[in-house]
Amino acid sequence: MRNQLKKDPLGQAIKKCLTVGGVSMAVLLSAGSAVADECDIIYGVHDDKLNDSQFVTIDSVTYEVQPLGPMHEGKDFEGLDINSDGDLIASSGDDVADDVVDNVGVLSKINTNTGDIEERLGQVCFSVKGQQVCGTEISALSFHPAGGLFAWSEECGLIDVDMANPANSTLVLPYATDGFKACLSGDIKAWQKYTSHVEDIAWDHTGKYLFVANGGNIDVYIYKVSEVDGEGTFEWFKNYAVGGNIETVEMLQDNHTLLLKVHNSRTLRTLDLKTGDLKTVNGDIAPYTDIEAVAACIPKDNIADPFCVMDDTDWMYVKDAFGDATGFDKLEIHGIALKQEGDTITVAISANMSPDDPLMYKGENVNFTDFVFDFAGTKYAVHFAPDNDSDATELGLYANVTLKDVTKKNHGWSSFKSYNRGDLGDLPIHNDYFSWKAVRSVPQEIASGDKVANDNFRRLTQAELAGMGLNFPTGLNENASNLGDYTFGFSFTKTEDMTGEFIAYVFTECINDGIAMVTSLPSCPGEEAQQPQGDWTAGEGANGGSTEPELTRDDLNQAVADAQAQLEQATDGNATDENTTDDAIDRQSEALEDQLDELKNITDEIALQLNPGEADQIIEAVEQAQDNASKLKTARKLLKTLKQAKNNDKKLAKAKKLNKAKNQAASVVDKLTKAKEYADAISADQVKTLITEALTQLQPISGASDLDQAKQQADGIGDKLDKAIAAVKAFIKNKGEQASGNTPSEDKDSTDNGDKDNVDTTSPTPNSQSALDSVEIAISDEDKYQVSLVSHEDNTWTYRVQENSGKDLSHFVLGVGNCAKVVNNNEPSNTTYGGHGRDGSTGFYGIKWDTSGGFSNDQFSFTLDASYPEGEIEALAKAGSKKSGAGHAKGKIIGPDCSPR
Repeated sequence: MRNQLKKDPLGQAIKKCLTVGGVSMAVLLSAGSAVADECDIIYGVHDDKLNDSQFVTIDSVTYEVQPLGPMHEGKDFEGLDINSDGDLIASSGDDVADDVVDNVGVLSKINTNTGDIEERLGQVCFSVKGQQVCGTEISALSFHPAGGLFAWSEECGLIDVDMANPANSTLVLPYATDGFKACLSGDIKAWQKYTSHVEDIAWDHTGKYLFVANGGNIDVYIYKVSEVDGEGTFEWFKNYAVGGNIETVEMLQDNHTLLLKVHNSRTLRTLDLKTGDLKTVNGDIAPYTDIEAVAACIPKDNIADPFCVMDDTDWMYVKDAFGDATGFDKLEIHGIALKQEGDTITVAISANMSPDDPLMYKGENVNFTDFVFDFAGTKYAVHFAPDNDSDATELGLYANVTLKDVTKKNHGWSSFKSYNRGDLGDLPIHNDYFSWKAVRSVPQEIASGDKVANDNFRRLTQAELAGMGLNFPTGLNENASNLGDYTFGFSFTKTEDMTGEFIAYVFTECINDGIAMVTSLPSCPGEEAQQPQGDWTAGEGANGGSTEPELTRDDLNQAVADAQAQLEQATDGNATDENTTDDAIDRQSEALEDQLDELKNITDEIALQLNPGEADQIIEAVEQAQDNASKLKTARKLLKTLKQAKNNDKKLAKAKKLNKAKNQAASVVDKLTKAKEYADAISADQVKTLITEALTQLQPISGASDLDQAKQQADGIGDKLDKAIAAVKAFIKNKGEQASGNTPSEDKDSTDNGDKDNVDTTSPTPNSQSALDSVEIAISDEDKYQVSLVSHEDNTWTYRVQENSGKDLSHFVLGVGNCAKVVNNNEPSNTTYGGHGRDGSTGFYGIKWDTSGGFSNDQFSFTLDASYPEGEIEALAKAGSKKSGAGHAKGKIIGPDCSPR
């Protein structure tokens, strides 16, 4: 789910942005709407092939689709909308056929009767970070009811368009998933490769809601626009799961029905925002199956009130993403439901565990968290799982609560960024409410609070909930067999101030899954539900800060510790036995890989806080660790399979009948055949040799004529398997040491870590040469490299490095300690100076140069801060890549000795 529009950018950014455009948000909110007298036709634009565009009309009653005018070859129209004067405006994308520089991002007026291009209005240009940008794809258009036109630049964000002069438009919401690299590149190829997944936008008729079709997801997002101290703001309001790549969204005349089109679908659908009903209104619109945008105008006498939540005591359901629980299927939450009858609130949960049957992990109980309600920053929590880690002592409703995180105690994810799976029901995984990056700070369970008197709390069974009309299969539109193993719930009497809009949520205590509901308790028709402030407004979430905390080296250290903890599990050969499933190994490997991804992401984010070159070194170490992690997974499956073969061999030795001995021998052969594939995948040659010998020895058993002959033929197989198992355990432990990389585990300068951190923990090929003026470093029999001292004059040292044979040299390091400082260095062709510090991929400390494919032989020099005597140092050479197989080795050579005397 990486590179989709999240709910937070629109929810965080606009207090000051929207007041600088051609039409200020304060004006948009207060101005009236002037719309056409008649409007019974909806317009659309269909994308044929790569860039041919066909305008169409859609009947507003029957939704029949008809072509309008000619096919516009090569025009690549992507956006379309119509204003109150009946002006139909189209915008072009970045796949136009002719004169790309001048024709991308162009607005054109379209004749509503003939479909012809009446007028080229101009190319949309705007300023980004002081740079004028023109010609980005305009993927969506929407007229505000006050008359202003807003456009979405695929590469840059939301634009307030100057209709009189589109070249003088204003970027009001900068949004990019690549740091605006594509936006500012001016490169059409970069623009064509980039996507923000925003396919269409649409205002409602009051200008209070903006709808966003997120083509990279399955949702229509709704943002509410409000006026705060004369400035416009956007807040995430709600999202609706539709399914498929949503390309169009348009508000119809009743102001509570959206017209939707999914990419390459033959159907048109509507979404009723009052009821949440999604239905098909035209089941076959072929050949116009790729409608990129639609435009509907609204008659003057048909301005509807904004949609609102009506009185409703029916069950309200929220479906969680399926398969987003990590670690164990038992942690999967499928859905929640809630209803109010009088003052009684009833909650139901569908999940694979229950409060009475939690997950037991490492001798501890991992249960559900407390169920939290947040009404405009006023929080309540229901303690319903008696054995969780809440500080509540009695089951029931609590007011005036403070909440705590319990993920660490429950071996859980350190942050939502680390978890990053699926969604949270009504919230995306990356949202404005929960901090995305903050470590161990999820507000899960009651730390303190006041038990509400006379709350009438009652736990409810599945049968009791069914008697109250609960129906998860219907409510979640899901087959019953796909839902949770348990359905359970509880009810309580609410307090008087539990009214209006709220967010409610529950997690497993490890946050390996969770779900949230964003809705309102029943309110009167015509009364706008209370809009949450404080904790729920844009930029201020459940964690209470006005902004998301910046990541620091402490977060990096925590990520290192979490990765090391995962690594310890993955490299414990004794923890893998013949009963370990491949799924369990895959899950644990996935957890390690996720933690390494998190470590890499944090390093990227705090790179500017680190020392020069340090981030690159950490990233290189993590990438090596990721490569080793995949080998660890295969090695663990190999170990499991060898232990299974050993178990079958023991049964063969105990067999009392020939056919049973043969069956066990056949099982050993099957296991070893699979084990050989694993051994080959990780180049475990010693193990593969032992397996091959065992398979050869076992082959005659199938033709044995008596039991003794069969057992005699199998004699010694167990010893071979023991040797193979020992070798794989050593491989696993060794890969674990390498997979840990060399990342900082303490808050200290990585270029000044002291002698302790200079210990090389990797396992290079040993080189027994004593210090010489020249040394050949042999990584393998084929891969050999020469390092020679050319001269030493005062503070300056010069060496020659050459490739003798084998793979291209990746980099080399001269082991000069941190007691000396480099004040100057050269950088020969096909090389890059890598700095003085620790090599991230090997853990070796020294002065480093990286070499490219064109390198074969050159001289390298450096000048130190003082004149140091000659002594014995080590030189390291590394060659190869992940694909070709990387390796490194060291040798001794004369060099500067800066150690204290």
